[in-house]
Amino acid sequence: MNSKPTIFSFLSHIFFYYGITMLIMNILCVLFGENAQQVSEMFSLGSAGLSVKTSCQILLLTTLLETAETLFMTDVIIKKMPFALRVSLMLTSTFLITVIFILICRWFPVHQTEAWILFVVMFALCCFFSTIISILKERKNNRILEEAFNRMKMEEQK
Repeated sequence: MNSKPTIFSFLSHIFFYYGITMLIMNILCVLFGENAQQVSEMFSLGSAGLSVKTSCQILLLTTLLETAETLFMTDVIIKKMPFALRVSLMLTSTFLITVIFILICRWFPVHQTEAWILFVVMFALCCFFSTIISILKERKNNRILEEAFNRMKMEEQK
């Protein structure tokens, strides 16, 4: 957990996630844009890509999600909170913020049960893969720290 994020790290995270999201969304536009154009405001340009309006909505969403991550996953505002509660609150806020954007921006027809089921499944898959990546990253960091600790111990014994 990073206890003192800077404005530069905050902005770099926003633009990193925004870039990844835009890349994925534009690939989806190319693949499914013509079919989705009739159903979703998000794909109003069909396979031509995303509109400026949608791009700005995604940028605002990304900013709010990064703000939630900074709030819950650093010690900037919340000094003492169990890690599991931090993660739970971050995931809940991420889900709720995204649902609000779906409703306000009409990213898909909110009256279609299938669309909501697909959204929940995709959200769960993203959470699952994020968890796997976090576990692998944590293991790698632990291995690096253990190797450094062992080198320190070896140097002390000399």
